[in-house]
Amino acid sequence: MKIGRQLRILLAVLIGLQALTALAGIGLLDRMSPAIGRILDENVASAEAVEAMLRVLVAPTPSEAQRREFMETLASAESNVTEPEETELLRVIRANAEGALGGDSAARARAADALAELGDVNRGAMARADGDARRLGLAGRWALAFLALVGLAGVVLSARRIRTRLLAPLVELSAVVRVIRSGDPHRRCRPMPSGELGYVLASLNQILDAAAVPAPTPRNGSDRMRRALVGLLDRQEEPVVLLDETGGVVAASSSALALMAERGDEILAAARAGDPGPASVDVEGFRLLEL
Repeated sequence: MKIGRQLRILLAVLIGLQALTALAGIGLLDRMSPAIGRILDENVASAEAVEAMLRVLVAPTPSEAQRREFMETLASAESNVTEPEETELLRVIRANAEGALGGDSAARARAADALAELGDVNRGAMARADGDARRLGLAGRWALAFLALVGLAGVVLSARRIRTRLLAPLVELSAVVRVIRSGDPHRRCRPMPSGELGYVLASLNQILDAAAVPAPTPRNGSDRMRRALVGLLDRQEEPVVLLDETGGVVAASSSALALMAERGDEILAAARAGDPGPASVDVEGFRLLEL
């Protein structure tokens, strides 16, 4: 996999983890807000209604305004039933409301007991709602902590992979180039993980190895060159011999071989003495001697 694609995948994973953590936090708050709002909207209103009706009942002789307030509050509580137990208690309060407001002590006691139980029901509901909100908050905190740990692990793994696949090859390449430039031709790159940079380091090693081997130089009188030279000499009409600057025979045409076999020493001695013979040509220290 190419380095550019690896980096894009790692960045996408990190961004995805951060986005997931943020969405989880938003979801937790969205779920906690309705739970807290339900406590305020439902149970607190019922508790306030209980307190208002009890204030009227404790009055020695409730006024007309207090009677009206009691009945309006009772109607409001009946329209805001949130727990199954409230229905029966509100029915008891409604049945004893007239007698309790009229001074009937027994009816007042039954209404007061029902109001006390109604308050207990709403306080119990608020306690349960509070417990649900606390459990939701605890679960959300653990979920966010888990996502944070996953994000941290992703960052550590990503940093380690970037260091191994990108930074380490670049550091190795820089070190090798620095040493080569300082005059040490033997330094080579260490093997690295496969990929673009691994290929670059391996290719650099091959280039350095090729530069360290001297280019082969052709040897004078090599077989291939000698055969080519003899072929050229055979194109001459007369027998010819090619001598070097010391008078040694470099090559001879096929027709000159018989003459050299018969009186080669004489011909070479005359050439070394400076006698050019019938015809000779000097080129770059070589003498082409026509026999």
